[in-house]
Amino acid sequence: MPETSSSNGGIGEDLFIGVEGGGTSSNAVLLTGTGHVLASSAGDTTNMWNIGIPATCDNIMQMVNDLRKSAQLEDSHQISGIGLCLSGADSESENEKLVDYLREYFNPAAHYIIEADTMGSLATALPDLAGIVLISGTGSNCVLRNPDGTQIKSGGWGHLLGDEGSAYWIAMRAVKILFDHDDNYRVSEFNIDSLRRHVFKFFNVTQRSEILPFFYSPFQKSAIANMASNIAKGAAENDPLCNYLYHDAGIRLAQHIKAIVPHIQSDLLSRAGGVPVVCVGSVWKSWEALKDGFLEGLDHCIPALSMMRLSGSSAYGAAYLVGRKAGISIPLEKLRMTEPFYEFNGATCTLEESQKMRWKREHAKAVHSALQDD
Repeated sequence: MPETSSSNGGIGEDLFIGVEGGGTSSNAVLLTGTGHVLASSAGDTTNMWNIGIPATCDNIMQMVNDLRKSAQLEDSHQISGIGLCLSGADSESENEKLVDYLREYFNPAAHYIIEADTMGSLATALPDLAGIVLISGTGSNCVLRNPDGTQIKSGGWGHLLGDEGSAYWIAMRAVKILFDHDDNYRVSEFNIDSLRRHVFKFFNVTQRSEILPFFYSPFQKSAIANMASNIAKGAAENDPLCNYLYHDAGIRLAQHIKAIVPHIQSDLLSRAGGVPVVCVGSVWKSWEALKDGFLEGLDHCIPALSMMRLSGSSAYGAAYLVGRKAGISIPLEKLRMTEPFYEFNGATCTLEESQKMRWKREHAKAVHSALQDD
């Protein structure tokens, strides 16, 4: 992470705030126009679909005020721009309402931009803003941005209409398997002992009925999604059912890529090293559990991919985007925190025949279990 300065050295410069808004938590940074980091802050969710526009703006302003305090800014010093890259910010009309509300009730900056969270990740990782962002955190989403600026989206519709391959999707399926099996409604052909242990341990319960408050009073999406990390532990222990849950998540994430491949422009598709894919979210920490399913899901639909994780906050990209709107190109080179983790080549990256047979057998078991949902 870049060092944060508590000095007032940026007072003579334009100052920009970037906000990375998630469904569970949010992060913000305060930068000078020359790329110096003055402060950072963390806050609660800024997904307007989950908590509404007023509460979203309150959470944004909590971070803005924290940043100003940490940087020791005078009350009279106006922020040049605030870049908001938020989970759920996919509706232009709703985005405009949020900015209007923020401006009317708080007016913390001269310039504003609001984009989906994918754009913040893209701007943080890739200086030319051309590539794919594939999110698998609390929810899932995939966005392609071509070199000419056109964008194509696949997914990102929330847990009621999508979120395939996300932490919530994995956790929800695990709980559903357990409930259906114990009800003798759909008996799992996988042994569920390990799954039961990880689910009960995460929720700190001894019986199924004690899990219900997380789903109904009130619904706690982020808390449920966090359970996916326990399922990942089961996969690391080589439990077949936990392994299959992550394998299937890998398939679903790859299908997001497959959906947008027809829209990738030729100059990006032929880029040396492959099309860059910025992988964001906690589920990507379990790449080894996802990998076979991801390769199966790609099914040679694309020549090459260069996959990378962000090692820092996409709030830097959000600040960069609003800087561009204000006519200032913030030099993010030293702040572009990426970690390449997989190079996919369609000609060489394939599953071995033994692995194909293994997953074919596991899929046959899943068809007769609550795992098969389509």
